[in-house]
Amino acid sequence: MKPPGTSRIPKCLCTKYLRQMHLWHIVVALLVILSVSTLTWDARDTLKYLKSTQLIDGNVPFTPNRASRTPSPGPMLQPSSDPNPIFEASPPKRRGGQPMSIKVKRQRIAREEAERERETWTEEQSTAEQNRVLQEKLATAAAEKLAKEAAAAQKADRERTARIQEALQALKNAGCKTTFQFFEEFFASTDPEISKRASRLVRDHGTELLDLLHQKQPALVEKWALKVSLPVIAAEGEALADLLRPDTTREFTSRLETWSLDNMLAEAMIAAPNLCELLTLMGMTSDIGREDKKLVLITVLCMLAQSQNERANEFQEIMGIYFLACNTPRRQFDVLAHAGLTGHQ
Repeated sequence: MKPPGTSRIPKCLCTKYLRQMHLWHIVVALLVILSVSTLTWDARDTLKYLKSTQLIDGNVPFTPNRASRTPSPGPMLQPSSDPNPIFEASPPKRRGGQPMSIKVKRQRIAREEAERERETWTEEQSTAEQNRVLQEKLATAAAEKLAKEAAAAQKADRERTARIQEALQALKNAGCKTTFQFFEEFFASTDPEISKRASRLVRDHGTELLDLLHQKQPALVEKWALKVSLPVIAAEGEALADLLRPDTTREFTSRLETWSLDNMLAEAMIAAPNLCELLTLMGMTSDIGREDKKLVLITVLCMLAQSQNERANEFQEIMGIYFLACNTPRRQFDVLAHAGLTGHQ
């Protein structure tokens, strides 16, 4: 007997249910097979495209379900012949491994620093060598230039000597026994054309001729210059004394009103230009003011004029009145009179 509460299922219904289940299984299995075959077909087409463009190694077997498998070693990738490749080959990268320790890092840094120092030293050595070569080239060029200049100077000196010898020989052939005879006759000639040429020579090159003579015989030329200059200075001193001599035809008050230091100095520089220039060069310094230079110069000129004539001049009269107005003692007047600044009382 069957336990109570159970119902009896008809056999026909079970058989029908089982048949329907088997049918559904078959349909599902067919759908799965169809989908797998479609995926496999798409993957194979993609693999063929990648092989044609050389993006993957053709020797590595393609396994869609085992993509993580390591490919077998094959030939290195070659760049594609396609002018516009999709990807470019890149060098292999190191992956994995343990991190470097501090000691290894320090060693690597030390090696890099040593390499940089070696490169710097190499560059410095190269630069020093280049500088040395450049200095040698410059020294060689300078030596060659000096040698060329010396050779040119020697050549010019030989040519100049040849011209002088030729000219001296021509003078001898012309009847001049000495060079001085030629110059004496040249400057003393009364011929208008020759005299004009001699005057033009002295006017245009007289200073150069005197400098050349002074270079050859300094003492002789200086002695000659003093011999020529002293009479000129003495004559200017006499002219200065005549200029500063008081005008007795005019009253003293009139002379005092019209007296001017600037006018006196201007007249003195006209009467004795060389003497004024000589005194300026001898006693004037750059730190003296312009007005002080005038006063010093006219004072010295008046003292020189007093040596020509002991009679008081206008400057001494004006200075005497000034010192008298300042209550100058008699002894100081005597000293100033002996110095030529004032007249004798």
